Amino acid sequence: MDKETLLADGPKKSTKEEKVWEAVIEAVLFTMGNSVELKALAAAIGQDEATAKEAVLRLMKRYDTGKRGMQILELENSYQMCTRSEFYENLIRVASAPKKQVLTDVVLETLSIIAYKQPVTKLEIEKIRGVKSDHAVNKL
Repeated sequence: MDKETLLADGPKKSTKEEKVWEAVIEAVLFTMGNSVELKALAAAIGQDEATAKEAVLRLMKRYDTGKRGMQILELENSYQMCTRSEFYENLIRVASAPKKQVLTDVVLETLSIIAYKQPVTKLEIEKIRGVKSDHAVNKL
């Protein structure tokens, strides 16, 4: 079954087994991040390439008709899951937001020593802590 036929006729009623194949393919595409060759998808579901292609096309149709944020693209003889281009601005807002710095217990301990004993050298910090403090001081 080719993509045009599937899109024109609409997806047939999937059996339970076919839904499992689609779920496996979805998991593989999501996890891999890059494009995955059809033969690898076929191996993942334990079927031939034609069966895997039908499952991928059904999955693509579900993503397209559901107006979801993700889509599956066909790239030569491989497939890749990616976000839809119309959500690019939304993604940039999240990706460009400054990340909150999290201080570990070691860094907080070192910071406390510096705040209490300032001015203080790294050697004095190490003497108080009893261990090397290179990483903590550099992190601060």
